[in-house]
Amino acid sequence: MKKIKVIHPFSLRPGSGQPVRVFTAGIHEISDEELGHWFVKDCLKEGRAALLAYEAAGGGNGELVAPTKDELMKLTRDKLVELAAACGITVIDTANKSAICDLLLAGHEGVTIVNGPNGIYVKKAE
Repeated sequence: MKKIKVIHPFSLRPGSGQPVRVFTAGIHEISDEELGHWFVKDCLKEGRAALLAYEAAGGGNGELVAPTKDELMKLTRDKLVELAAACGITVIDTANKSAICDLLLAGHEGVTIVNGPNGIYVKKAE
């Protein structure tokens, strides 16, 4: 099981005849099957929810959370461009910090931006 942080509530019906699952604002455990559903993927890409990342075994305090836009805005533009490159995002020269933050928060399959004890970094799916 993984965890997501829901920012804007949504409902999911995983398949025909299956019960609807309501995701209210807050943190929810989610199965790999639900996480792989096209609608949940879209919610992650649109910023309605964020995937929470976990630290490697034996390290830190357990759970790492995706950064907020305010936290990303505190970084330099160069650091944001570096994070974007690590996510496979090309940033045009005229993009401002806010636009780069929006791109980073949009979500990309296989990539999680993590706010950890040593700063903000990119974690790619294994």
